[in-house]
Amino acid sequence: MAPTMQRRQFLVHHLMLARDEAPNRTTEAALALWTDVVQGRQAGDGGAALRFMADALASVEDASLVRRFADCMLEADPEQGARVFIARSAAGALAADEACTFLKRYPAALTLYLEDRVLHKHEQSERLSTQLAGLYLDRAAQSRQLGGDEVLDIVVRRGSTRRRWS
Repeated sequence: MAPTMQRRQFLVHHLMLARDEAPNRTTEAALALWTDVVQGRQAGDGGAALRFMADALASVEDASLVRRFADCMLEADPEQGARVFIARSAAGALAADEACTFLKRYPAALTLYLEDRVLHKHEQSERLSTQLAGLYLDRAAQSRQLGGDEVLDIVVRRGSTRRRWS
């Protein structure tokens, strides 16, 4: 079966279940089912469930659903979770302070979010830039304690990003 057909069947199946369980809250019920799939409490393709969750959370109007279901995404895949917050911020549905507060428990996702705002979108915010620099320094200090060369990786990545976006 083609991947798009599998994805379509997966989505239809879970939306039908969600509709049957909570006809007035289809999005919420679908997110709950996808969370169960991601966490292994229900059979299904966890990767596809994460993608569906990301799409739904990036565009849902109800911010309480994002707060309720984003933890599952961030724990399973910080990069995918960060993309939800990046998309919501780009659409104006989420303030940077609120996103940073939520993502504080997920340093990898917070780093991706701040890199998008500061390095890619050139947002002129001392607070966001300082927070990103602090995350880099924390990661460099941890790397040095473990004997790694992550400091060099950070400097090289930062330099290549600066050249690419200047």
